[in-house]
Amino acid sequence: MFEGENGGVDLELKPYHVSGELYTLLDEGEVDIVVAEDLSVMEMLSENGYVNWYLQFATGDGGTAYYIAVSRNSKHLEQALAFTQLLLSEKGKDVLRKYGYEPVTPAMGFGDVPEELREYALEFKSVVDWLGRRVIVPKPVKRVVSLVPMITISILMMDGGDLLVGVDSVSPTSELLTKIFPQIKDIP
Repeated sequence: MFEGENGGVDLELKPYHVSGELYTLLDEGEVDIVVAEDLSVMEMLSENGYVNWYLQFATGDGGTAYYIAVSRNSKHLEQALAFTQLLLSEKGKDVLRKYGYEPVTPAMGFGDVPEELREYALEFKSVVDWLGRRVIVPKPVKRVVSLVPMITISILMMDGGDLLVGVDSVSPTSELLTKIFPQIKDIP
């Protein structure tokens, strides 16, 4: 909550586990900002439509990453965005450092990051490969190195050949691939 009884500001912090109670509060607009230390929580909230975007804004002990998002149904959207801007500002970064956190500069933005926050964040996306491994990549991807012939084929099938800057040793010698994408012979 941001509005106080006398026009001041109230801030109510509540810890929640990802549960039905949290989903209900998000649906009802009772949660303005979500802060989590688990990427999978933010991905789940995004996939289920509770948040439209999230940012990795800091790291802590042992490499723990911290994420923030404004709820899609926030009743105090303007204030929630202003708080997020403050957190990402130099003043906010100084406070984070004072308490032992390392700000991620620029923040890593996922989803439809609001215009007001884009000066503080670069866009990224989370990609999961065929084996279920997750990797975070810049959005848009500008260069790709493929070390597996089947992945090289997939990239070419998705019209991504112009992104390839490196391939495995087999692909440039493949008769099929050289017919589909003759430039593959010139990629190191």
